[in-house]
Amino acid sequence: MKKLGTNSRNGEAGFTLAELLVACMLLTIVMSGVFLCFSSTVRLWRLGEANIATYQDARTALSIMTQELQNVIPGTAHLVEGSNDDFTFFAVSPPLDVDEDSRPQVIQIHYRSRKDPDGEGRILLREERLVKSPLPSAPPGEGEIDRTIIKMASEKDFELAYGVKDFELRYYWNPPITTVQDATDQGPPPPAEFIVRDDHPKGSGIPQGIRIDLTLLDDNSESGETTFSTFVVFRGATTELEEESIDTEGGAFQ
Repeated sequence: MKKLGTNSRNGEAGFTLAELLVACMLLTIVMSGVFLCFSSTVRLWRLGEANIATYQDARTALSIMTQELQNVIPGTAHLVEGSNDDFTFFAVSPPLDVDEDSRPQVIQIHYRSRKDPDGEGRILLREERLVKSPLPSAPPGEGEIDRTIIKMASEKDFELAYGVKDFELRYYWNPPITTVQDATDQGPPPPAEFIVRDDHPKGSGIPQGIRIDLTLLDDNSESGETTFSTFVVFRGATTELEEESIDTEGGAFQ
């Protein structure tokens, strides 16, 4: 019987250098594609998360402000103060301080913004102080209110929104009624007009409505910012605007 010979060259198994180089190149191309897809997914997820946080902050802040402004205590018009970027009033509302009683209480509430020391933009603040004494009545004539007689707890601050670029308030007043429509006139009533003011000096009272514009920094927007707006109509008694108080500073809005 003829003995089969062995050939070490024919018995070897493996890849040539060229095959290894081709495999490495293909693997690099595939892994690069996977990395690009993963990176794009993570970037989109982070942008979506930031966008959700921006809209959530705005929706929560405006919802809280609307509810509390509609709960302004009747008869406290003389205690309302504000400007185009802050507003102070007394309302019956549950305190945001979790250590206090969660039942509605008389609270002095102040909304304003301040610079964010740790980030870009500003912070929308809500400051509350629980009232521990009766509120003073309106003084006769143009007398000053002694605010020292109002006993209040220490102030608690709550940050409602971050990345605030602008916080703007505008005050809407019904103009004084100077004419009465003829009862025989069957046509539709004229469109309602309001006197719109950018400021609210002390002693002005409670307007018929307030427009709130909250502008937040938004990387997803082409302009880099997004403005959220709401209009609050007061439920209780408001203050009538006196005709002599209308000047060129207040514009009519239809």
